[in-house]
Amino acid sequence: HTPVGLAMAPAAGDELFICDAGLHRIIVLRREPSNSEHALQFRTVSRSIGSHGDAPGQFSMLSAIACDAAGRLLVLEKHRLQILNKSGAPVQVLIPPGARCLKCVTVV
Repeated sequence: HTPVGLAMAPAAGDELFICDAGLHRIIVLRREPSNSEHALQFRTVSRSIGSHGDAPGQFSMLSAIACDAAGRLLVLEKHRLQILNKSGAPVQVLIPPGARCLKCVTVV
């Protein structure tokens, strides 16, 4: 595993998203109850998002992850930015002009 970033949804904060570059996926950990009101515990993998590839929802060369105010995931790869909904389904793929990519696609 090669974690390169983490993000937490701002509203509920009950899921932690770990960007795993080595396995080309996002690992989602579920928040566990804690004895301390100040400590957050994430121990259980609830699901993973994506696989290796160039299609929307697939990843290659992951480098960062963030959540926006709506809870969408912003996933940065070497040559593109993918926006995923709260479930992990692709919403939009942004490719900067002049970027070299293996497959340029638009999600409808």
